[in-house]
Amino acid sequence: MKKKIRCLASVAGLSLFISGCSGTPQVGKDGLINGMNEKDIEKQTSAITGLSGETKASVQKRQMAKPETEFFPEMPKNALKALEYDKLEDVNKVRFKNGGILTLIGIQMKKEGNRREVIDFMPNESTKFLKTMLDSQKEVYVETISGDEEGEMYGYLWIGDDKQLRNINALLIQEGYAKLVRVDGVNYYDTSFYQIEQEAFSNKLGIWKNTGRE
Repeated sequence: MKKKIRCLASVAGLSLFISGCSGTPQVGKDGLINGMNEKDIEKQTSAITGLSGETKASVQKRQMAKPETEFFPEMPKNALKALEYDKLEDVNKVRFKNGGILTLIGIQMKKEGNRREVIDFMPNESTKFLKTMLDSQKEVYVETISGDEEGEMYGYLWIGDDKQLRNINALLIQEGYAKLVRVDGVNYYDTSFYQIEQEAFSNKLGIWKNTGRE
């Protein structure tokens, strides 16, 4: 499994080359695959789940031997990069052993600046929940939306294995530890995140316990 994950970029790149796709994606210095479309992402994700290289004739056999990978809340929209988790830098910042730092986007877990909020955020509880989720993971998967050469990344964090991959950003919303924040130009999971937030609000979880809708 670990070997498959570490070979993620090369496996995806090879499968795309063999398929004869135009505009073959390029693997950047950071190991991410650029220029991938939806079908490419599916192939790339299958390298993580161990379901790559199958044909229609092998579908029945695969279903009997290995279940489909489940994604929460939905399948990743961009290439994933496996990294070793180190520690939390802040309630929404995760540091990796290679020195990189990921800021979780699309969510808010603490009061920012002097902005008036009608929600009582729970940064301590959010940090504890996130730390508990990550401490049990040797490797996690980063879906980078933007970043720089210094290793500062912005995006989504995934955890799991070949049976299930879960989006940490979404899990924080689901448990009522974060609220949805829409990012200009980035709307990959807005619909899913909104539906999850609605359920958390209806069930009065976390930050929604003592408040009405904004």
